[in-house]
Amino acid sequence: MNSGDLITGVSVYRNQHVDLNIHTKLEQAEWYIDNVPELSHGETLIIDGNHDLKNLENSFSPGYMIGDKKRNYKYLGQICADVELASGLVARLIHLRGNAYTIGYTLQKYIRKLNPAEMPNIILKGHTHDFLYAEIQNIHCLHTGTFQHGISNFAKELGFQNQIGAWIVNYEISDGKLSKFIPEMLKF
Repeated sequence: MNSGDLITGVSVYRNQHVDLNIHTKLEQAEWYIDNVPELSHGETLIIDGNHDLKNLENSFSPGYMIGDKKRNYKYLGQICADVELASGLVARLIHLRGNAYTIGYTLQKYIRKLNPAEMPNIILKGHTHDFLYAEIQNIHCLHTGTFQHGISNFAKELGFQNQIGAWIVNYEISDGKLSKFIPEMLKF
């Protein structure tokens, strides 16, 4: 699962053009299609993030294009999508914007506002290009990191660092509930 920012985008931040090697969203999406590997088994579920959606008035969704062109990819929409797992459990992909004074606070704030009847079991959060695992109100939460190599001038200015990699999660379900959740971080 990929919780957004499939491409770097164009005009996402001031002077972004100096950080780009590929200068159009279409060419960035084509690069993704040609270069990002597919899983040998299963499907990669994707949503668009803010970098993908910037300038959407031009009617171009990289996620839709990638989902359409890559055989084992499935596009679920923009910013947020729920995925039903076995036994009715739900994993939510969300590209939750905003930064706070602590790494997990944006997620805590988001979860506090959820209707208790609509809470997912797992949240996979994009946007901040960092890693975090936390259990918040019985929801297993992961900041999903990034595959964006290098650090933009904008990120340097804000003091951000890209944490490049992915998570592998092993979980077990007993009596319709998540009984075991073991995330393993893979840094590249």
